[in-house]
Amino acid sequence: MDRITRGLYDPKRINSDPLLSELQLKPDHKPKQHLYDWKRKIVAMLTTFDPLQEEPHLLWKRDAIITILDERKVKHPVAINLLYHEAYHHYINSMYPCAGQDAIILAGILMQMKQGDYDARRTKNYLTSNTLTSLIPHTKLHSNKKIDWISKIQAQYKAYSQSLTNRDRSPQRT
Repeated sequence: MDRITRGLYDPKRINSDPLLSELQLKPDHKPKQHLYDWKRKIVAMLTTFDPLQEEPHLLWKRDAIITILDERKVKHPVAINLLYHEAYHHYINSMYPCAGQDAIILAGILMQMKQGDYDARRTKNYLTSNTLTSLIPHTKLHSNKKIDWISKIQAQYKAYSQSLTNRDRSPQRT
């Protein structure tokens, strides 16, 4: 495993709730012991919350210790897949700020990835209010603005798919 791939994810974190507290584990720490001690000792030291209401979770979190340029050099398919799913998770859960138009563009790209080339009938059947939750961030969908997401995504998807029609879509080899 190269330096870039090793730097992507750090399995040494314990967390009860991302909004409450987080503990970076050191090599000599014992995660099972920390999980056991969480309610008995740690919660009371860090917060005023009721320890019985806390349920600790052991999480893998990315440690941003590499640059974007190094991240772009990643070629390992598993690492690329992890980077994609991390970015998608942060996007769909509104952890990355996103303008409405950007959300529509990203939804069009996601549609291309999920459905392939644009087909009006298949797109009409796929794009429903239920599938919007997998394409548009939660905060955008439930904002006060009344936006016809389905028609805007469909138009963006069609335009994006047509822009790819005459292009070579094979992966770039270096």
